[in-house]
Amino acid sequence: MPSHVTVRRPHTFASPPEGRARAPQHSADDLAAIQVSLHELQEECAQRIDAARDVLHELRTTGSLSNADAQSELAVALHSIGEAERLEVEITAALARMDTGAFGVCRRCDRAIPMGRLELRPFERLCVQCSDRGPSRWS
Repeated sequence: MPSHVTVRRPHTFASPPEGRARAPQHSADDLAAIQVSLHELQEECAQRIDAARDVLHELRTTGSLSNADAQSELAVALHSIGEAERLEVEITAALARMDTGAFGVCRRCDRAIPMGRLELRPFERLCVQCSDRGPSRWS
């Protein structure tokens, strides 16, 4: 297993912090399914990073960085690593919110984030309405 992959124990879902209410539609089964999705995304990120690092290693060992095709492959690999690492940060934060009971609650308005949105973007911090209002310090 690559050294950058973190194996996490199953989460127990704590009570929400004071002032935040977990919506009734966020059942333990729903949260467990989202947790599985987050772990699957985490594994996909690790695989993307490994694949991109393999490309970088191949480019470095062949010494072919002077041609345009190799430079394009280099740019794609570096971009892929950056995107996967950013997503890993979001996933880790979502898992931490599960630990504290704050998962599924909009960081801006304290309303429940609908399960449909969480199923599509399990690391989401904002409800649709708040997300449509533009960036915030919680985005």
